[in-house]
Amino acid sequence: MTLSTTESKYVSATHAAKEVVWLYLLILQMFKSILSLTILFSDNKSAIALVKDCQYHVCTKHINIYYHFICWIIEKREIWLIYCPTEDIVADVFTKALSVL
Repeated sequence: MTLSTTESKYVSATHAAKEVVWLYLLILQMFKSILSLTILFSDNKSAIALVKDCQYHVCTKHINIYYHFICWIIEKREIWLIYCPTEDIVADVFTKALSVL
């Protein structure tokens, strides 16, 4: 359970990073080729700042250490996390409730 939008985007970025690492290793084993840097898009600037900062914050002390994996992956430069406005995220329509006519 997350307590804020920033935390939920942080947690989802961590899960996406785990999937990227797993797929990267799978492709590496199957095709013996090295892929370029993977880009993850997020529409939450504060979550991106939290990932890039990787410092202890009083407001985020309740976040499980398990979710700080994303900081390690970003630091190793395996994934690049960049901002993308909500309007530009095509898959975002599947995460929002549809309005009733």
